[in-house]
Amino acid sequence: MMIYLYFFFLGTAIGSFLNVLIDRLPKDKSIMGRSHCDYCKRKLSAIDLIPIFSFLFLNGKCRKCKKKLSWQYPGIEVLTGVVFILVYFFVIPVKTGIYLINNAWIPAFAGMTGGGLGMTGGGLGMTGGWLGMTRGGLGMTGGLLGITGGGFEVVLELVGIIIPLGIASILIVIFFTDVKYKIIPDQMQISLFIFSFFFFLIEEGSQLSFQTIVARIVAGIVVMLPILIIYLFTRGKGMGFGDVKLAFNMGILLGLKSGLLALYFGFIFGALYGIILIILKLKKMKSKVAFGPFLILGILIITLLRVPIYDMLLRIYGI
Repeated sequence: MMIYLYFFFLGTAIGSFLNVLIDRLPKDKSIMGRSHCDYCKRKLSAIDLIPIFSFLFLNGKCRKCKKKLSWQYPGIEVLTGVVFILVYFFVIPVKTGIYLINNAWIPAFAGMTGGGLGMTGGGLGMTGGWLGMTRGGLGMTGGLLGITGGGFEVVLELVGIIIPLGIASILIVIFFTDVKYKIIPDQMQISLFIFSFFFFLIEEGSQLSFQTIVARIVAGIVVMLPILIIYLFTRGKGMGFGDVKLAFNMGILLGLKSGLLALYFGFIFGALYGIILIILKLKKMKSKVAFGPFLILGILIITLLRVPIYDMLLRIYGI
């Protein structure tokens, strides 16, 4: 239970910073410097910046001008806390000492509940372990780069935690900047590419090679192509170029099969949302709707439901 609280409060603290990114990056403002009230421009003190608590303590108003503050701020903080718990639960189950990504077991958090460093032979080295391997996963004998030694293992395990949480944080920023400003900042696109590529390196482990790197880049291009074609055909009216870049990053993050499935779900839910808005006369056929959030929804669906979706495809189509 304590570990859930840890990840939640860590998420709320990160979420406070994500609010800064969401509101400043689309306006090309510096993310450095003290936060201030949007109305009276008063710089906020430390007591005003405690995640969730400050908003509730001040009754959702600025301490000086008493203007009501947006619920976006505590909302993003709570959301990030919940997302961090989900990332821990689905991607980093520390209690087992390893976590599962694309059907490959990789060492997780060191020194907790028999995890990471405490296992004989390391993550993949357990008797009868996944994929039938007898050698360690990351940083163990026969593992990535063939490196042994506790210090390097700890670094890899920490990276294995930081990268998924970083990707989740970036996707939250992309989601809300696209919804609020219809912009996906390039800084977030570049960050997502870097984090996704390192996630891929961890995912591949000892199987990493020049061919697998090329294959993952090709996956990014293939997943990007449908969005790029729509963008070129409609001259940017049907899709923004930010969606094109996001689709490429989806391919880097998820690979070819999962990336295309995430894209498919994004199209389905985006189309349903558009149809509902048109029926309710809230939008017209030529109205623009942010598509980035639906791509992120596709990523979420594949991340949480990858196994049952793959099983269903195998039963129905044999793929």
